[in-house]
Amino acid sequence: MPESRHISVYEDRDSTNYELKGADVTLRHGAGTYIKTEYVRSDARQTIDNYSSDNGGLSFSALNDSTDERVNGDAIKLEARVNHAEVTQGRAEGLSIVWWKHRNKDFSVARVDDGIDTTEYGAESNWQATEDLSLAVRAAMIDKEDDMEYRSLSAQADYRTNGPWTLSGELRYVSEDPDGESFREATLASASVGKR
Repeated sequence: MPESRHISVYEDRDSTNYELKGADVTLRHGAGTYIKTEYVRSDARQTIDNYSSDNGGLSFSALNDSTDERVNGDAIKLEARVNHAEVTQGRAEGLSIVWWKHRNKDFSVARVDDGIDTTEYGAESNWQATEDLSLAVRAAMIDKEDDMEYRSLSAQADYRTNGPWTLSGELRYVSEDPDGESFREATLASASVGKR
């Protein structure tokens, strides 16, 4: 049986009233294994005359420089999670997640109203390969139309020795193009030894 929820926010203003409506539907196999979809629509801008600072308050810029208050926009999210123990009757441990999110440039809530079509997607998985070895991989992408692209790929391993030590290592690749013209990339590696 699908689970569903609805949300509704209304803000009465002197000029253009703001409204946010949405719903989500979840198909659940278990507490940690499900497929979920969310849809939200905003009418008008929530961030009119709102400003942010990225230098500690020395200067401020508008969250969205659009002057059109009478807009409406949509945001969609799809997510699938699998708890390995639930689908293998406890024979495996771990969690896998896949997600995809999109909001168009006219979608408006205070924390994400930048006036740019944005798509985010990715996947991650962590599992107990053996009693002493756990592994994790992750890939995440952000695409902002004509503005910015970001990619991140990583793999991590943690090994518990017979003694009190845990050995950890991670390899990560990151690339970004913040303005469509300045591509940058880096490969990072790290290792650590910890005591349980």
